[in-house]
Amino acid sequence: MNKEKIILALFVLLTLGACAQKKDAFRSPDGYDLSRPVRYPMPEVLKEISGIDFHEGDPGTLYAEQDEEGKVFMVRLGDKKVTHVKFAGKGDYEDIALVGTYVVVLRSDGVLYDFPFSELRAGEIASTRKWEDLLPKGEYESLYGDPATGSLFLLTKDSREDSKTHSVSGYELSLSGDGKITMTRGFRFQTAKLKGYSGMHHKDFRCSALAKDPHTGQWFILSSINKMVVVTDSLFHVREVCPLDPALFVQPEGIAFDRNGALYISNEGNKTTPGTVLKFTRHEPGGNAHN
Repeated sequence: MNKEKIILALFVLLTLGACAQKKDAFRSPDGYDLSRPVRYPMPEVLKEISGIDFHEGDPGTLYAEQDEEGKVFMVRLGDKKVTHVKFAGKGDYEDIALVGTYVVVLRSDGVLYDFPFSELRAGEIASTRKWEDLLPKGEYESLYGDPATGSLFLLTKDSREDSKTHSVSGYELSLSGDGKITMTRGFRFQTAKLKGYSGMHHKDFRCSALAKDPHTGQWFILSSINKMVVVTDSLFHVREVCPLDPALFVQPEGIAFDRNGALYISNEGNKTTPGTVLKFTRHEPGGNAHN
């Protein structure tokens, strides 16, 4: 074998080895391939897109909010046109949930806002309600509304209590038919099983969004800082930990499922990259996909 062929063979081996290492480094939850998204760039107004959700799982319209403005944005993925409705003044808003006939938005300090979905579609919010002091002091980024029960679920991103334990505080709240929000219970998400993943300590886990798989009932918990998706059972027992490729997930801040089981993750942009929404089609065992 001449010198050129030896160099070529070494190059091929090194390339294959690098690809194998990358494949091993980034995992996908069962039923999804997180390396093959449909990518939807967001307009400049949603460069800092954060929370996302669908109304009754309908993928026809994505509802989103961003970090700085008290507005809900309505996006038809693949369409450049975006509409919005203002519900409050400027603030650090982190997540959104559409539950029954109400829209609920979370501010980073745990304050919640809600208003009727019908007003959102009318283009003007006339009856925003602000709910303070429902949650303990802390930093919050994750909110999920369960369409089956009307319950709201939150996990803290950071709090004084959590810093002393090996767990993350979780809360379930009730959203009544007239839009009243009340505390139902507190619970703990034990993070000890996360120790060692991506060089992190379990106490360093920071939740940025969560959603429930409508087909399996499993929780998908997103962490932007840790660049991972944690999959748990319905009781928040860890089942899978999937490190995310930073080349695709620049700053993952929002997560949602549509009624077909497709998974969506939103990413904030930066100086050179727009905000994005990445769609991942759900695959049944054996390879059949649902769009």
